[in-house]
Amino acid sequence: MTLFNPIWFILLAIAVVIFIGLFFSRRSYAKKSEIKQQLVFAVIVFAFSAVSELIGAGTLWNYTEGNWPAILWVLYFFGGLAGFQLVKFVTEKVR
Repeated sequence: MTLFNPIWFILLAIAVVIFIGLFFSRRSYAKKSEIKQQLVFAVIVFAFSAVSELIGAGTLWNYTEGNWPAILWVLYFFGGLAGFQLVKFVTEKVR
């Protein structure tokens, strides 16, 4: 038996691959102010997701006892980073 359902690792890998791919293709590492923006954006997405998860787990859905998928917190953070990169990528291509 695995600690988490394997699908969580697939979702995490997708978010990380999107982030890393766009991070290097857009050369975000050379823009120090953008790195700060990415981190702030990811923390805001993480906080919003955490609140949503806590509200949802209390009212809309249940996790089996002792099976709170802690990998979600990492996924939310990397999802925020990937989302930032996707928005910037689309914005740059539309201009």
